[in-house]
Amino acid sequence: MAGVQGLDPDDSWTRRLVGESLEARGVAREVVAAILNLDQEPPKPMLFDMLDIYARDNE
Repeated sequence: MAGVQGLDPDDSWTRRLVGESLEARGVAREVVAAILNLDQEPPKPMLFDMLDIYARDNE
């Protein structure tokens, strides 16, 4: 949650609410898990992320 303004990292209720809302919208489980557990390592880029980056770099 580094760089996110307006969220207190010590506020577990809000963090859980944001995580559940993102999960309901179909956001990747790895992202939701990173929001719910701040000590967890950030998710690594996935294949579709790399394809998107490649496509943008080669426009």
